[in-house]
Amino acid sequence: MKHLSKIFLVFILVWAAGCTSREQTVSQAYEALVSSNLTEEAFFEAVQDFEIDNPQHFPSKIVLADFYLSKNNLQMALQYLRRAEALLSDEKDKVASDKELCMMNGLIAEVMFAQKDFLSCVDYAKKCAQYDMGKKYLYLAARALMEFNKIEEAVSSFDAAYSIVPSDMTVVDAQSYMYALSLVGRNEDAIGILEQLTSKGFWFNGLGSFAEQLYKSTGKHDKAELYSFLNHEFSSGYDNSYSLEAKIEFDINENNLTDSFEYEFFSLKKKNSCGTSDEDDFFALLRLEPYFLRFPSYYWLVWQYAKKFDSEGIWNYVPVLKKVIALNPEGYYAECAREEIRHLVKSDDGISDSCMDSILF
Repeated sequence: MKHLSKIFLVFILVWAAGCTSREQTVSQAYEALVSSNLTEEAFFEAVQDFEIDNPQHFPSKIVLADFYLSKNNLQMALQYLRRAEALLSDEKDKVASDKELCMMNGLIAEVMFAQKDFLSCVDYAKKCAQYDMGKKYLYLAARALMEFNKIEEAVSSFDAAYSIVPSDMTVVDAQSYMYALSLVGRNEDAIGILEQLTSKGFWFNGLGSFAEQLYKSTGKHDKAELYSFLNHEFSSGYDNSYSLEAKIEFDINENNLTDSFEYEFFSLKKKNSCGTSDEDDFFALLRLEPYFLRFPSYYWLVWQYAKKFDSEGIWNYVPVLKKVIALNPEGYYAECAREEIRHLVKSDDGISDSCMDSILF
């Protein structure tokens, strides 16, 4: 009996050594694959083959899930994520690292959000956020909570994320956070997020009117009026029914001008209309670009200044007109920009029709 026990023990040790050896071989083969110089397509085809041959391998499933999610193929991404999840056990640390577990939960949360399964999204996002590297998923959990009207919980999740990883907040996160704060009456905090967005040039439909109401609620009526004007400026570049005849001219009270990019823009616009601008104003306008990246009217104003103060180098400003066109090809300012380019090209006999088409389109 003792002899049989010894034989069995030897068998177990040999089997365990074989398993350990195979795990090392699989791990080494995968590391070699990851460090290879294959093209993206060839690499992921190779990883797919590797995953089929090694169904117990966790990291390859996460890599494939991430790849398919980047291609917006939610079905395939979830398929690999579920395979990875099925490998987990009470001894999960032997299957996957914390980083891989965090990534798995985060990716599942993203898929759940895209599939509008917001309850599951919150669950997986919070699992991901248990790891330091996954704290940013508290933003996603908050956005999911907003979707089924759990505003207070959403704000708590946003607050937690913002206190830990403020730099990981995306524009979409900030937009949702700002609205959530306003819904619970924290308007000053909402303004703080709003001003972060606008100071970096982020703008979207509805932001101007929302900001106007937000500033009114805090008694900042000059700022509210200003955002009413900015809302018009933004809309004028994207409303395809906009025309010069329908344009509204805003009169900014000089006494209300303050040291802010918003007021400076309208001051420079007013100077251009009145014919009182100078070269220093032109340089001041150029410095404002980071705040007005999505405003066709801003680039159109730059063009107006360029014609006045740098006529000899006017061809250097054709990219400004192309930017006007790119922001909204069907808009009023885009048509004005095309007409300016046509006029510019016609005045240069050395420009061919094909070259003009390349400039315009």
